[in-house]
Amino acid sequence: MKLREALKMGIGITFVAEIISIIWEILLRNVIEPDMTNHILQIQQDSMIQNNPDISMEKVHKKITTIKKHNALYILSMLSLINYLFVGFIISLVGGLVMSKKQNL
Repeated sequence: MKLREALKMGIGITFVAEIISIIWEILLRNVIEPDMTNHILQIQQDSMIQNNPDISMEKVHKKITTIKKHNALYILSMLSLINYLFVGFIISLVGGLVMSKKQNL
């Protein structure tokens, strides 16, 4: 197997797996458990108040708003896709190098 074929196959498999993962996340957040995000934010808010009892509610609301902005599904999906494609590239590169080395012997 050539290195180019190994990279195509590895990145392709990683891409398909991540698309399935994104579809699952969309189903989980919108159909199966639509209140999951609010529950997680409530737990984070309670944790902030418990760890720092002197914090004002205004600061808590600001932090929760910031978390909501950065926790949007499309942002998390894109970051996850980029991370998985990078890891898939590295793994398929190493595998392709090993397989192409054996072929040359």
